[in-house]
Amino acid sequence: LDAACGALGSGPDPRVIFPTQGGPTPAPGAVLAEAIGYIICSHDSDDIGHAAGAAVGGEIGPAQREALTLLPLLLDAGGTTAVAVAAAATRLARLLRAAGGARAPKGSPEGAAYATVRGLLLSAFGKTRAPSLLAAVVTVIADDSDGGDAAAAILHQQPHQQQQQQQQQQQVAAGESGVSEWPDAVLAEAAWSIATDPTYTPSERITAGTAIFPSLIMEAPLQVVSEFFASRAPAIIAAIDPCSSAAAATAAAAVSPEAAVASARIAYSALFAMYSLLDKAGVATGPGTSVEKFNAIVSRHAVNELDDPPATPALSSVAATQAARALAAWENGGGGGAADDPMEVDG
Repeated sequence: LDAACGALGSGPDPRVIFPTQGGPTPAPGAVLAEAIGYIICSHDSDDIGHAAGAAVGGEIGPAQREALTLLPLLLDAGGTTAVAVAAAATRLARLLRAAGGARAPKGSPEGAAYATVRGLLLSAFGKTRAPSLLAAVVTVIADDSDGGDAAAAILHQQPHQQQQQQQQQQQVAAGESGVSEWPDAVLAEAAWSIATDPTYTPSERITAGTAIFPSLIMEAPLQVVSEFFASRAPAIIAAIDPCSSAAAATAAAAVSPEAAVASARIAYSALFAMYSLLDKAGVATGPGTSVEKFNAIVSRHAVNELDDPPATPALSSVAATQAARALAAWENGGGGGAADDPMEVDG
């Protein structure tokens, strides 16, 4: 229908109902997008636990499947159109996960429904790399046996061409020129946001923070990496050292042990990526400007996790493994030259 209307219209954009990144005004098809979102998931309540009870034993019908196949088109339209369908897809993913779809036998209706939705969501994300769909993707891969690592790696290998084209169209519309050096900037921000958001489950946060975020930040320009971690250094230190400040201690006391483990794993995974990219000067002019003796604090806590894990019961052996990787990256000199003793060096 969109193509047919476009053939009758004028202008460079062949799409009329859902024009590509149509700008600040809602696309003509915004109301239709909301209707398609309702087909994707008719439960519009945030009470996913209650809605999950009604979904047990349910199947994904042909109309629902067809609506899910339209995700790439609707996500590309941007604006309220993309928001509506991404929110519906996220609700559906959470609904099926809460109903036990990820653990259901493959031949069961629940297992088949979950596999169908998972496949369609991953396909749509692979085609669009839409940050608004990331929450749904994290939800459907968080229960994988490897925590979503394999699925995230496959998704990361998807070509960035379409995303770069969308970005260029947005810049042209805004009167800007050139293409960003880091096409995944918004996607990385979205992954970090999920990883540090306590409203997500610990497994979802870990998937976003250790399976998805590191591969995205590893492609960022070094100056961006330095600035990114400079603004987040206090939060990272609070995750590995809950007693670093009164505010951190208060926040730590309010979370579960599982949430504390998730925060530590995410922090050490991020530190591994940071130390793999930045040399001593980059750390000094980045996170070193936000937290005094940043390197010493990180190395001390990483060593403590390896030498005496029971001293910090909130952390697990997996978090300690992440700590070891971060410490090794620092000792190997980060993104460049040789490093001095991490216990003594600070920027």
